[in-house]
Amino acid sequence: MENSPKGPSHTLLIRDYIHNLFEKNQLNQQGKLPAERILCQRFGITRITLRQALIQLETEGFIYRQHHKGWFVSPARILYDPTQNLSFTEMALQQNRKPLNKILSAEKQLATAWMRESLNLAENESEVYCIRRLRSVDARPVMVENLYINATRCEGLLEDPIETSLTEVLKNMYGIIISRSSVRLHPTALTELQAKDLNGAAGTPSIYLIRTNYDQDDNIIEVDQEFWRHDALEITARSQVKTQHKENEVNNLSLLNNQYEQLAKRYEQLVINLSEKLSKSQQEMLHVNDRLSNLENKSL
Repeated sequence: MENSPKGPSHTLLIRDYIHNLFEKNQLNQQGKLPAERILCQRFGITRITLRQALIQLETEGFIYRQHHKGWFVSPARILYDPTQNLSFTEMALQQNRKPLNKILSAEKQLATAWMRESLNLAENESEVYCIRRLRSVDARPVMVENLYINATRCEGLLEDPIETSLTEVLKNMYGIIISRSSVRLHPTALTELQAKDLNGAAGTPSIYLIRTNYDQDDNIIEVDQEFWRHDALEITARSQVKTQHKENEVNNLSLLNNQYEQLAKRYEQLVINLSEKLSKSQQEMLHVNDRLSNLENKSL
């Protein structure tokens, strides 16, 4: 018999059950949950009720499913700060995670109207590299990306080791340094193709992130469309509020700068005055020497 509606929900019961498995070291991060049949018996519920609870936990990012493989505990999310100009590889390594890139497709093609506008191509720039990559963290696929790069700026790019860090390839092979990025994001759902690559199900919630990267001359060099598993990414950003203490520090620094400028002017004037006095003294000495020289000549 299923639990009474007045009691804890099946979602909470299953969550507590998974936590209990953790505490007993019977389950670890990305560990596989018992089969649905066993969970139904364990909680005395139907397969439909169990699925509803599991889907709710999946929506919360607590667990995830792999097609035809079962349900697994979600690992810690990757923390993403849009205010920091970090590549996927740098971001993962900074968080002691193991990144992996896989090229799904790569080709050069004529730019579409959307590509021309997004990359702000010049009239003589007509070709774009289109690269599709699968990004994984700790051997788990977390993001599929469509990358569009101005081909005129980096001819022969597809012959380089783009399966590693494309940012490093652009820097080391073409002298193109990513200096800043602009980022937009919103929720969406995985398509059938994206879900297949990410071992998920079509229609699963996803985070769509589009990043425009600029080079050291502030020209657009690439546009990156990223489709993240919703349970793999956490957006975080830092901001600094200007406190009264900070304002006092700024005011004190401004005051010190004004005092320094005044002292510098006084010093400069003293140097001028001393130079004038020294020059006058030198002239007087010359005059004295002339008089002495005249006296000596007369005496002779």
